[in-house]
Amino acid sequence: MSRLRILHILPSGLEGDGVCRIGRLIGTNLAPDTFETTFLFLNGQADNSIRRELDQADAEYFVLNAVSSAHPRHFLSNGRAAAQVRKLVLKGNFDIVHGHNFFSGLYASECSRGLPVVQTIHGTDFLSRAGWVRRLLQERAIGRAQSVVGISRYITDTLRKRYPIHQSKCLTIYDGIDTRQTIWDMPSEAVRCELGLGDDTPLIGTVGMLEERKGHDSAIRALVEVKQHLPDTKLLVVGGEAWFEPATAGNLPRLACELGVGDDVLLTGFRRDVPNLMHAMDVFVHPALDEGFGLVVCEAMNVGTPVVAFNVDGVAEIIEHGTSGLLVEKGNVPALAKQITRLLHDTELAGRLARGGQQRVGEHFAATRMATEYGQLYGELANV
Repeated sequence: MSRLRILHILPSGLEGDGVCRIGRLIGTNLAPDTFETTFLFLNGQADNSIRRELDQADAEYFVLNAVSSAHPRHFLSNGRAAAQVRKLVLKGNFDIVHGHNFFSGLYASECSRGLPVVQTIHGTDFLSRAGWVRRLLQERAIGRAQSVVGISRYITDTLRKRYPIHQSKCLTIYDGIDTRQTIWDMPSEAVRCELGLGDDTPLIGTVGMLEERKGHDSAIRALVEVKQHLPDTKLLVVGGEAWFEPATAGNLPRLACELGVGDDVLLTGFRRDVPNLMHAMDVFVHPALDEGFGLVVCEAMNVGTPVVAFNVDGVAEIIEHGTSGLLVEKGNVPALAKQITRLLHDTELAGRLARGGQQRVGEHFAATRMATEYGQLYGELANV
């Protein structure tokens, strides 16, 4: 029997793009004797690290310069890009076209040439921030897809409420991480040395693109309260500037200085060694106010760092409070600080939560499990 050929259409080929990472993990973890995966990156580039990864996996990939905007002034350029996607779909002899998020899903539905389409929605910002043109196009894309996947029950439920006539095609497949890769060879002591920290310095940290909804300001405010009990505590903020929200990257260091903790907040920018940094933290903090899933929460749990997070959306589906992490009321900074301080003091509790977190990720949020579920979906749609 010939292998099923899957085309993944991804918004970008950037190393720091979580959607790109999930798409690659799905494709590279599918059974190679059953599936053959091709990737299409819409943003006009693919980072060298991604090219090397796909070359090593012997995976085919293409790059297309498409404009991720529904504005009428981009109609002609988007039309030309769509024609190129249709040509690729025809030439590639694919069985399934899989689009990730809004524009990639739109290209998938419009250019599939009658093939089954899967659209995965990785967040709900398209619902809250979209203009009327984009909302219409999104509904069209979802209407033409055979299956619409939410990466958490929260997203799937949101989709079903927004598009009730399409709710029967909506399902949940949790995101997954590569649990086989925990940390690299660099020990925590060396990481802390690079950061200018001692082995005994209390270190809390958070990871995420510097955008307002990620709640980095709450982490800084919580640090102020933690330092009242543990004055030497530092906060590590890992993440690059959000191109669509550049002001936040400048606001965070200013806030830290205003609160008197400017020297205690370490902003690293984008880093490739995130697992190492997470492993060097005593507590991982996830103060996001809006989170479709929370991949970094899984990554922190996987390397054995206890997690404290706001009880929001998909994050609440990852963490079992008191067993694999701690959840506090959304936006409640004093409660966040209290639980961080608790874990820094109580090493026995921190260790128990760290072990529970590793176990939960291994059992429920591994990339192999995610790929298996998508493989079953592809087979059903292709009537295999």
